[in-house]
Amino acid sequence: MTDPAVAALPDRLVVNGIVVEVMPFRCGRWYFRCPDVRRDNARQWRGPHADRQAALDDLAQRTALPVLTRTMAEAKRHHGYLGEVGGVPMILHLCRLTGATVLTPYVLNDGVGP
Repeated sequence: MTDPAVAALPDRLVVNGIVVEVMPFRCGRWYFRCPDVRRDNARQWRGPHADRQAALDDLAQRTALPVLTRTMAEAKRHHGYLGEVGGVPMILHLCRLTGATVLTPYVLNDGVGP
């Protein structure tokens, strides 16, 4: 039995190394989910989005590496949220896709910032 809210079968693709399903619902809004991610909340449909590209852009933002200024990095290091694992600088932060606290690499932006 199919869901009456679903307009079509989802497209499966890979974004930032994550398998994602993107599809429109009958309401005309687009949703995405990540069925292969182990955290349940990543498997739930995320949206609504105006179109397919907006859904993919939202996913890309949620899975992008965090960008820190030097000031932010020093504050995180001072509080114990930044360090090195196997020689790779990492931070502890809240994943915007799963809601889990994760250890991840980051991008250091040397530009002007807070």
